[in-house]
Amino acid sequence: MKQKTLIIGGGIGGVAALVLGRQGHDITVLEQASAFGEIGAGIQLGPNIFKMLAHLDLTEAINRVAYFPPGLEMRDIVTDEAIVQGPLGEVAQATYCFPYGVIYRADLHDVLLDACRALPNVTLRTSTKVASFTQNDTRVSVSLDGARLCTAQC
Repeated sequence: MKQKTLIIGGGIGGVAALVLGRQGHDITVLEQASAFGEIGAGIQLGPNIFKMLAHLDLTEAINRVAYFPPGLEMRDIVTDEAIVQGPLGEVAQATYCFPYGVIYRADLHDVLLDACRALPNVTLRTSTKVASFTQNDTRVSVSLDGARLCTAQC
């Protein structure tokens, strides 16, 4: 059953609207900032995430902006002694059928956001601050600076 869904916040979690949008649901993402964007440092993407990205047909877009380290090493902060070392790269790919990578958070966000923008049933609204919401058994109503935006049959 096709549903109308509101997602409040357009960060990495908010642009998960992509999953519901690809299932045919009507999605509206409300972001209070004047533009969609993400801040923060790099994040690690393990093989399970790459499996999900492949399911979403985003492998090529992610591969253009991710880095795939050949190995991982953890060192003692005081002695600089290597505590753990392990291969990644081809070993991770062969073991898990998907790679291990690292990516700048904003690059991951941009890939997800671009995929959302390509869907006609996903609406992305900026400069939209949610003041409050109410919910009953069948509907959620959201107040936006004096206006109301409602989902149908939530």
